[in-house]
Amino acid sequence: MRLLGFGMVFALAVGLPVAAQAQNVCNAQLNVDYVSGPSFGIAGSAYTVEVGIGTGSITGGANNQITMSQWRFELDCANNPFIGCVDEGAIVSYSGDATISVQGTGCVDINGTPVGFSSNNVAGGTAPNQVVFTPTAPVVMDANVNPTSDAACKVQFGITIANAPGTDATPLLVQESAGFIATPPFDAVCDQPNPIPGTAAQSGQIPLCQACDDGNSCTTESCNTGSGACETTFTQTCDDGNACTTEACNTASGQCETSFTQTCNDGNACTTEACNTANGACETSFTQQCGDGNACTSEICNTSTGQCQTTNTQTCNDNNACTTEACNTANGQCETSFTQICNDGNACTTEACNTATGACQTSFTQTCNDGNACTTEACNTATGACQTSFTVTCTDPTCEECNTATGVCQDRDPQPPICNPMEICRTPGFWKTHAGSEKGGPNVTGTVLAASTVPVIVCGDLVSDSVDVMENMCVQVRGNPLVQLKRQLTAAALNCIMSTGNGDCTGVSIESLFADCNAACVGGTSTRTPSQCIGEIDAFNNGLTTEPSCHEQPLCNEDIALCIGKTGPASSPRQCSDISKGN
Repeated sequence: MRLLGFGMVFALAVGLPVAAQAQNVCNAQLNVDYVSGPSFGIAGSAYTVEVGIGTGSITGGANNQITMSQWRFELDCANNPFIGCVDEGAIVSYSGDATISVQGTGCVDINGTPVGFSSNNVAGGTAPNQVVFTPTAPVVMDANVNPTSDAACKVQFGITIANAPGTDATPLLVQESAGFIATPPFDAVCDQPNPIPGTAAQSGQIPLCQACDDGNSCTTESCNTGSGACETTFTQTCDDGNACTTEACNTASGQCETSFTQTCNDGNACTTEACNTANGACETSFTQQCGDGNACTSEICNTSTGQCQTTNTQTCNDNNACTTEACNTANGQCETSFTQICNDGNACTTEACNTATGACQTSFTQTCNDGNACTTEACNTATGACQTSFTVTCTDPTCEECNTATGVCQDRDPQPPICNPMEICRTPGFWKTHAGSEKGGPNVTGTVLAASTVPVIVCGDLVSDSVDVMENMCVQVRGNPLVQLKRQLTAAALNCIMSTGNGDCTGVSIESLFADCNAACVGGTSTRTPSQCIGEIDAFNNGLTTEPSCHEQPLCNEDIALCIGKTGPASSPRQCSDISKGN
């Protein structure tokens, strides 16, 4: 611990008579002490600084007290320590507010309440160089308080030597200062009628260790932080623990170097000599043993080269290319080490090894043929059995069959009736006059309509009964083309039902024509105009598109179980006439 003096400053109020000025005195006193840390610092040395704040005489005030709102500490000063000194550089760092502690009983506010302190710096900071300490409330102190006494306000905090030595005229001395400034706003003032600023400053210093180097790289020197003297802290000793070498330290590089090494060689390449590291004597450490563990060879060491050489190798060959022979390394006997196995993984073939070439050859291949041209046979490579791999499929198996001699599809003989469908048709006039029950005649139209396998849609409308048929067909012949087209399409749908049972004409020669014209009737996408449709559908309904004419066929289709028999007299002419007049 070092007590580094104290300072005091007297301040006088301005503008008072000379007699009054003598009474207005404002004395502050400071003391800087280093309560912990080495006597001589090096980079990284930590110190605890204690700044004691006290007072001298204070006169001319109501209470003769001084009020301190803050005080300052210069971390390092170049040459001359004072408040506001020139910063020597990054020599000392502040250890942070966490290191602040308050000692003594004088650090209290006007109410006698203890205060704490904070600063404008951060832990580890070397700047700003001037650390400003501010109490949580202004410190108020009476006159005549010794800064070293327990009644003083003592503030302790940590600093660290960041870099050493210094850069000013005293590089081995860190110079610091604590104090107040008297420029507004004042750090401290006394309570005279016209407050007088209190100014004071006190310096402190920390000796730094000198640089130590004796010019011998085999030794290490350092400064004793207690005495400041250089001391040899380490001397390099060189001994690698090997009796076969001699070592010494190089004073220029500080490295241990081998100055002598024992060499050992008996001139026999089949032996290796080495120095015994315990006693420094040469000894044979290795003799080449030649034996490769193979009973089929003989080996010996060449003393000139130190290499093992084979003097004899057993050869084995039974002159069969399908086998491989090798010498048994355990007993030196020739043995068959490999026999060629021939199997291509195909059960449909048989393989054998050619003893002259050693190559596998196919000796048998399974052939498969069942004598039926309509099937293709192949051998199953997994089982070796013949299997049918392909069978001819005819496009229309109902009406066609494959000829087993030629493998070509041909018509069945005899042909099933369904294979020769005959289209059946009647005119619109027939269907519209046979849709009722007049004169005791049957409702032929209704019977056929009911036999449709699908809903009958004509020009977007569902035709569900004979009344719908008459509505579509009992119209003026030279009327609206769309009405005429609807008439023809309705008759065509009935003819398609008689031909295939399908009211949408699928399976009938006019299948695409019917769909195209149905679309034209409702204004959809079509390749024909309504007038073209009327002509083409009318030709079908009148039996002009088939040979023989579909008009010549009776109203009987056994394939769909629809036979009308006799149609009898017209059964709806009167109804149709009435509907026609209404249209």
